[in-house]
Amino acid sequence: MDTCGVFLLLLFCVCAAGTVLHLDPGTDLHLELRIGHRDGGKVKECKNGSKEVGEADQHVLINNDIISMKTNQHHADCNMANDLDQLQTSYNILNEQKKQLQTSFDQLQTSHDNLTEHNDNLQSSYNQIQSRFEQLQSRYNNITEQKDLLHTGFDQLRHSYKNLTGHNDNLQSSFEQLQSSFEQLQSRYNHVTEQNNQIQLALQSSHDNLEEQRELLQNSFDRLQSSHINLTEGRDQIQSSLEQLQFSHNNLTEHSDYLQARYNQIKSSFEHLQSGYNNITEQKGQLQSTFDQLQIIRNNLTEEIEQIQSSFNQLQISHHNLSEEKNQIQSRLDKLIEIAEEAKSRRCELPGWSLDGGVCYYISFVRNTWEGSRNECRHRLSDLIIMNSTEKKELVDRVSPSNYPMWIGLSDKKNEGDYTWVDETPLATSPTFWFPGQPHNYGEEEEDCVYYFHGQSGHGWLDRPCTGRWYFMCEK
Repeated sequence: MDTCGVFLLLLFCVCAAGTVLHLDPGTDLHLELRIGHRDGGKVKECKNGSKEVGEADQHVLINNDIISMKTNQHHADCNMANDLDQLQTSYNILNEQKKQLQTSFDQLQTSHDNLTEHNDNLQSSYNQIQSRFEQLQSRYNNITEQKDLLHTGFDQLRHSYKNLTGHNDNLQSSFEQLQSSFEQLQSRYNHVTEQNNQIQLALQSSHDNLEEQRELLQNSFDRLQSSHINLTEGRDQIQSSLEQLQFSHNNLTEHSDYLQARYNQIKSSFEHLQSGYNNITEQKGQLQSTFDQLQIIRNNLTEEIEQIQSSFNQLQISHHNLSEEKNQIQSRLDKLIEIAEEAKSRRCELPGWSLDGGVCYYISFVRNTWEGSRNECRHRLSDLIIMNSTEKKELVDRVSPSNYPMWIGLSDKKNEGDYTWVDETPLATSPTFWFPGQPHNYGEEEEDCVYYFHGQSGHGWLDRPCTGRWYFMCEK
């Protein structure tokens, strides 16, 4: 049988026996039984003696009304206790859900941080590849410019080579013409020489005949005197012809020497041109080798550019996929934040808790030390309020009673003068709202804890001993 049933049964028994029930306004229930019996129209009581019947009946009726009211109140308290149990159960369930959501949120936050780091690494790799691509592009442009310059130089050299080749062909033609002229002159010289030899032979033969005939003609000298004169004249003519031939021979010899010197000059020029041609051919081979190497470098650069383009395209795809994943994670995170906010707002539906400006707070109506107040807040799955902004101060001024000093989550218990909030955040990172002249650490006992006060005399923080008993304000 539950508490409500036992209480109703007790009330029934008391009413049946003429019991008078006295209830204190406190939390404990005290019963005082007056058991009496009617004797001659009067009620005898064990404790207070006899009274008149009318007064006793009126007293019983009043007490019965009071009992009825207390019974109704007890029923309401029982219902409230059941509701409180249900709310506590719901709160526990919500707290478990909060822990699960917090775990999921931490996992998602970790995944998001990892993805962000991975995305940063990919972005850094992409920037490095882009920088290398730009360097390669610059090198490729320089090589292309050098290639164009080499092409231009090669074309100029090829044009010069063609001109030199044409000039060489002209010289070769001139040389061949000179060679032909020289051969003709040589042939004419040989022919003249042969004629001279024939004339010499003829003269020798004539001289021999003349010597033979001189003896024969000695006898006929007179007769031969005219012939001798004629022969002398013929000899003079022949001598003159021989001298002319000798002069022609000398001229031919000088011309042959001139042609030989000219031939030597042409041969020297030809050798010089041949050397230049060989140098040009060697330079052409070197240029061709350089061109082939540049062609290989160009092909390698083209392959590297294609590979870089392929890598860039893959990075673009990966970046797009990561962006989509990031958007999905952000959407899920927004939903989780909405669920967490909804759960936070539901937590403020517990008795004594209120929600204002997104802050879920609880104001105590009993006093306690600073540590005791913090334990009370922790018991309610919260902590002393952190008043680290003007909005928080305005909230406290708005929702707390005037002249109502309340502990807040600020102290310098760990290190004197180094005030920190209950979440280990240093006070130096947030605005301060000290009461004028505070903190002063006045008195024999250390004033290491802070409460907030606002009223007609002013408003702000004051440092007080942590053992002092004040109201407090919790925050979730």
